Amino acid sequence: MRNLEFLKANRFPMYVDNESDEGCSKQQNMMQSKVSTAERLSTPNMQVPRVAEELKVPLIRSLLTKALKAQHVERFKLAGTIFREVLQVLPKQRICLRALGAMALEINHYPEAVNWLQEGVREYPNDALFHTRLGDAYSGLGKYEEALEKYDRALGLVVDNQSLTAISDLDKMTLADETISNVEKNHTDVKSTFKRDQIKEPDIDDLNAGDLQGAVTLDGLKIACAKVLSKMGNGSLANAILMEVLKDSPGNIDALYEYGGLLLSHGLIKDAVSVFLKLMIARPGSKKIRRSLSKALKHQQGLESLKNELAPEAMAAPALAFIASCVKDYGAISEAVELYEMASTMSPSTPGYFLSLIHLYEVTYEYHKGLEKAVTFFRNAKSSIRNLSYRSAIECIDNNKGISQDQESNPSESHVGVEYPRWCILPSRDVEAEQERHVLVNNNQENDGSDRGTSCNYDESNLDSLAVVFTATKILFISGFLERASRLARIVEPARAASAKPLHQTLVRNEAAYFTCLHQILEDYPIPLPFGPIEKSNALFLAGDSHCLSAAWRRVCLRGKDCVLIPKLVTGLKIWHLRPESDFYPKIAFENTMKSIPDVSKVVMLYGEIDCRDGIIGAVEKGKYQDIEEGVQATVDLYIDILQKLVTERRFELFVHPIPPVLNETRPLVQTFNRTLEQRLLFYKKAHPAIGGRLHWLDFVADLLTAEGLPVPFPLFC
Repeated sequence: MRNLEFLKANRFPMYVDNESDEGCSKQQNMMQSKVSTAERLSTPNMQVPRVAEELKVPLIRSLLTKALKAQHVERFKLAGTIFREVLQVLPKQRICLRALGAMALEINHYPEAVNWLQEGVREYPNDALFHTRLGDAYSGLGKYEEALEKYDRALGLVVDNQSLTAISDLDKMTLADETISNVEKNHTDVKSTFKRDQIKEPDIDDLNAGDLQGAVTLDGLKIACAKVLSKMGNGSLANAILMEVLKDSPGNIDALYEYGGLLLSHGLIKDAVSVFLKLMIARPGSKKIRRSLSKALKHQQGLESLKNELAPEAMAAPALAFIASCVKDYGAISEAVELYEMASTMSPSTPGYFLSLIHLYEVTYEYHKGLEKAVTFFRNAKSSIRNLSYRSAIECIDNNKGISQDQESNPSESHVGVEYPRWCILPSRDVEAEQERHVLVNNNQENDGSDRGTSCNYDESNLDSLAVVFTATKILFISGFLERASRLARIVEPARAASAKPLHQTLVRNEAAYFTCLHQILEDYPIPLPFGPIEKSNALFLAGDSHCLSAAWRRVCLRGKDCVLIPKLVTGLKIWHLRPESDFYPKIAFENTMKSIPDVSKVVMLYGEIDCRDGIIGAVEKGKYQDIEEGVQATVDLYIDILQKLVTERRFELFVHPIPPVLNETRPLVQTFNRTLEQRLLFYKKAHPAIGGRLHWLDFVADLLTAEGLPVPFPLFC
């Protein structure tokens, strides 16, 4: 093994390695194949059957193109199926081996990647890309010595420029096997499965066709070595290699990224923030750069370092809001809150900043702060919306001091934010008359209501303003201020209905969907008021995604006792977000929501619908699971692990609600999920009797569907 010598010396091999006999033989055979093919095609007396075989080459090109399209849009399962079928005909096809290894790497299936890439190395020993990606796979498995060895071999090939080209594969195809035609027939409709705007015509003659990371370069290999050395604990040598790269190429983004990681690991927060901030500006869409900046900002000095790093002209509201939007997805919630607070202070009439800030206060479970921000925006708004009175909205929202989640915390609890809802019932008011008056807050002009019934083309600012009111309505509802929520919904409904464009086709579709659901609940299925006080003995918490809203604040009988379902909403949560390594913000919202529930409480758990609608299907298409069943089992196992932790650590008594099968498209998957969840849950209860007594399955799945297999004809769920 030669790589350790050049690493110790901080030099990279500049040797010329003669090809192996096997490699020379392969190249010679391929050249002969080119010549013989050309000779046959130019010979007048060539036999017809041989011509027919040669004409099958376009079929292979077509299949590879379709597979590469599927790979491009991350439909790895479909792409892998086609690539494997081509390999049945052409066992050594380079693009197929390369693509199968690349896709396995992309989804972190490192053992599978090793298998494909090892085969590629055996068949194409002078292809630097195969050696490099095999090194990546070994690195993912923690086999760092093997990774360095492969990078070393690739370095030699790159320096000697001895990698073979991919196009030559099409010249050496053996076409006698009639299954080529069958493979083609199996996938004639692949193109039709893609949206037109997603299709990118791939070039199978590209030297790197099938790879997902691009060409192998000398600098790229040096950076890969530095990354592995850093994982091995040799940060000084890794740093030296990166400095060598940056000396010749100061703007190398990959080198800067690894260098920033080294700075962060050594506690040099200010320098790390500086590096990652520059990288994010250069590549704003990079997830790994956003995640690293978020990680840096979460350090004690992180946010202050960011402020010091920004030039005075960069300390503008749009820049701060952009950074906040980038880092919130990866767990830097308090930092994003502060950045949005600064942005909204600098630009108090920009609704988008307030909307994002209110949503973050939902994540932190500080609903009272979210409502305060809504009121602040309405008071400072410089533009108005037809059919909507901001002053009326303020009167519905303001003075909700009792909504503070800290005001009635139980000091005996180890967690913060525990409160039993307190009801706030206002005298009835003539909402319709209030709407007709329609005071325009900032200029005191009166609207006579003549705009009623006309449609409005809302711009982005108008839509964000509407979304602020929609979200305030949601917060009032889930906090127990039902009459105020109902009044606010009636005030904003004319403005919602006046939109010329359906709101579900706009950027505020989620806020609009929540509002529409709540408005229907409040108008068509009103909750009887007033309630008496809700105590611990008659509180039954309903924790879930949006499906918890329709049952919120209803009364149910549990073991002969009248209980109230108190909603604990976590917007957009997938069960998959709760895995240990996740740092996505819905996980933080879930954790804060659970903290708001007192220990030893009774809780109905209603999660998993979004996994069935989006997560599991997408994961199967990407090849993370072999099929739907495997994806369901993995998700259910994670869910049960979360449930048992809540039982043991918080002493909750949990009632697991089946997923409502409301959508025609996902109903079969939901039914599979419910069956699997029930089976696994009952098995777990038997295996763990001490915990099983506090973990229950609500076995009314059959009541959610009619005899014809359709949803029940009454709106249990939105």
